[in-house]
Amino acid sequence: MIKRPILTLVLILLVLFIIGSSLLGFYTEWLWFKSLGYTSVFLRLINYKLLLGGLFGIFSALLFYLHGRLVFRLAHTPYPFNTETVPINIPAWLEGRLQSFLLPAAILVGIFMGLGAAGQWESFQLFLNTLPIGQSDPVFKLDISFYLFRLPFLHYMSSWFGGLWFVSLLSALFIIVFRFQFQVSPKGVILKPWVKSYLFAVVGVLFLFLTYYFYLSRFDLLFTGRGVVFGPGFVDQNYLLPVLGIMIFISLLTGLLFLFQAFKPEGRWIYGVLAFFVGAYIIGIYLLPGFVQRFIVTPNEIQRESPYLSRYIQGTLQGYGLGQVEERQLSAETTLTPALLDANSLTVKNIRLWDHRPLLETFSQIQEIRTYYKFLSVDNDRYYINKEYRQVLLSPRELSYADLPSKNWINEHLIYTHGYGLTLGVVNQVTQEGLPALLIQDIPPVSKTDLKVAQPEIYFSEIENDYIIVNSRQKEFNYPSGDQNVFASYQGKGGIPIGGFLKKALWSLRFGAFKILLSSDISPQSRILFDRSIRTRVQKLVPFLQVDQDPYMVVSGERLFWILDAYALSSNYPYSRPVKKIGNYIRNSVVAVVDAYEGSVQLFIKDEKDPLTKAYARIFPDIFKPLEAMDPDLKSHLRYPHFLFDIQSRIYATYHMTNPQTFYNREDVWEIPANLQSIKKDMESYYTIMRLPGEKKEEFILMIPFTPQKKDNLAAWMSVKCDFPDFGKFVVYRFPKQRLVYGPKQIESRINQDPEISRQLSLWDQRGSNVTLGTLLVIPIEESLIYVQPLYIKAETGQIPELKRVVVAYENQIAMEETLEKSLGQIFGRETRRPREETSAPPLPTDKTQPVQSLGNQAWQYYQKARNALKEENWTAYGQALKDLEQVLIQMKGGKR
Repeated sequence: MIKRPILTLVLILLVLFIIGSSLLGFYTEWLWFKSLGYTSVFLRLINYKLLLGGLFGIFSALLFYLHGRLVFRLAHTPYPFNTETVPINIPAWLEGRLQSFLLPAAILVGIFMGLGAAGQWESFQLFLNTLPIGQSDPVFKLDISFYLFRLPFLHYMSSWFGGLWFVSLLSALFIIVFRFQFQVSPKGVILKPWVKSYLFAVVGVLFLFLTYYFYLSRFDLLFTGRGVVFGPGFVDQNYLLPVLGIMIFISLLTGLLFLFQAFKPEGRWIYGVLAFFVGAYIIGIYLLPGFVQRFIVTPNEIQRESPYLSRYIQGTLQGYGLGQVEERQLSAETTLTPALLDANSLTVKNIRLWDHRPLLETFSQIQEIRTYYKFLSVDNDRYYINKEYRQVLLSPRELSYADLPSKNWINEHLIYTHGYGLTLGVVNQVTQEGLPALLIQDIPPVSKTDLKVAQPEIYFSEIENDYIIVNSRQKEFNYPSGDQNVFASYQGKGGIPIGGFLKKALWSLRFGAFKILLSSDISPQSRILFDRSIRTRVQKLVPFLQVDQDPYMVVSGERLFWILDAYALSSNYPYSRPVKKIGNYIRNSVVAVVDAYEGSVQLFIKDEKDPLTKAYARIFPDIFKPLEAMDPDLKSHLRYPHFLFDIQSRIYATYHMTNPQTFYNREDVWEIPANLQSIKKDMESYYTIMRLPGEKKEEFILMIPFTPQKKDNLAAWMSVKCDFPDFGKFVVYRFPKQRLVYGPKQIESRINQDPEISRQLSLWDQRGSNVTLGTLLVIPIEESLIYVQPLYIKAETGQIPELKRVVVAYENQIAMEETLEKSLGQIFGRETRRPREETSAPPLPTDKTQPVQSLGNQAWQYYQKARNALKEENWTAYGQALKDLEQVLIQMKGGKR
């Protein structure tokens, strides 16, 4: 007697807990969206999900319930048993309460169907907000918007109906069994007449559903591969499409005949109809296409498939935004001279000598300052440094809670709240010691240029950090200063006011931390900051887009901002080859700007031509701003994303062959050159500033070279512009096939085989130094190429990679010197201006009457420098000190060796 009330109480408490947790999550999420100014986005998301989920959930539950009531009414009396019947034992408690389970079952079906439908809010809204594109598919002549906007929801309708049909059938079979609507005897299973009629009707409905399925399958041919074409080829267009049309008619007729048979269930002719359908399906869908492919298409495949290959190539190029690539031919006959190098001096000055990995190691050793600061990545950007356009490498100094010296709740949530500043240097400036010459460094940030950082605190970063509470009675750690720490208080508007006792209780429940409620350090004016990861922050605002993996930092107006790209994706672009986890349509349609101090997020439409983004802007009218509204300085730092360019370059490596016969024979397939330093890894695309052949000024571009498939010579290189007004413009430069142009792998092999370089590398290895060759960069200048590869040395016991040599290759010449300009000078006959910030010895005096004592002091200084360099295994500094010492000794001897 006591057990039932206890069970009821537990169920009530469980329901209240689920509802309470949902309401708590709803309220705190609403506050989060409100703090960013996107309340309308949050409410629309909730409304869209509730509307669709509620509509489908209620409709599903109602259909399931009415269907169940109908079956119960038909099964009101059991089949009478006799002596020949096999008895079926049903539990007594179930036999009398069977009908009482119908309503709870209908509610459960409604909940599950509603949850599934709520997840389809995006496809439903796109269905309602279809925008014409103005391009038609070549098969059905429908606007492509049908496939991008309407077809996904039509498919969901198909799966929803199929699921509801299946669970309804299961429930009916359950009722038929437990209401004894059949007999099991030695002669077999005997069904009541209504059961036969019901099963015929159910099968009839199934065939009507298959009619709809076959109708949609015609369109699905545009996204499926058979043979050499992804999309309808010769067999699909001329045989499978007509067969699907016939199957639509056959399934419709079969469904109607089964429904007719439901009124006269005794006839056996309907089984012949079923056999005819199965035979037509097997022959038409499986056997006939294979037969046609083997005996009609394969013997003359190129002639048969040629028009479909053209559709396939163009569809793929359009799907990946490569329909407007400009191709230019290079002669590769230009001979580089010192005059041409001077004319392209800005290109030479922006050749990157620092790879990301060794630079990140160096930053970690010389600029992290404390163990709890981390440099996660190095980003490429460009700035005007002292009025000169320069490419820079920078890395923000982020706070890593995993590395805090003392982990406790106060430290992790109240005191250590933010990272601090960044390091920034020009891509090819190096100190005499082989370290990067930094333009912004240290804590607080010290700048050597007109690029300043007045707000260096980083409260929002790449790291997935936990919540923090600012403006508490605990002072926040700002930065270390010698043996002391400098503290500060948050002065921004980011986060959410924590409020009074009730709100504090809600936040305690939200984060499972009752110290929020109990701590005396937290006042009503304190603010709570959570979801501080840049990717998480943006993804929550635009769940219908895919955000990039790599946000990058920008210094603008003496403040720090994060920029993050987002992509519109689809798998329904006709005749476009899919890429795993992407689909077959992608556009870099949106860019987000996040204030590193405030956490505010601005979303700008980057690709105004993208139809999906136009539809999203209609679905969420208040979310996006036009790109023209972006701050001009921030806009000048937008760059074309690596992620998208890498996908597009791999697509273009094959689909640049627009001639169907060339494509079919794979005559001119390109590939990304392999990195000789890593067997399985392809060369990475890279940013640089250069004047493209045929252009008048230097631009910030992203580029990658191509080699012919299974060959190592260079075939072409691809670039995309990152500066406005030509942002996103692709230019591909082809080399003549009859001329050998060395590829990266060939140059790397020649570098490794060079006797002098090999001897020097062996010498360093013998001394215990760790020598690493950096990325080989292909640098186009005019219509020629130079190849640049940095060389880093790390002492056996050291942790800091130092840039010690730069290898330059041009045609058949190779040089390895201490600096880029010296290597260029060795090949081209003279040095260009030095990007290395060298500290050379002071000029030696020419006055022969200079006192010997003064010369002796200088000799002693150079001797000490040589000893120190030897201890540090700094061989460059050691060699320079010996040279300086030699000059002084010559003077002391009277100018003779």
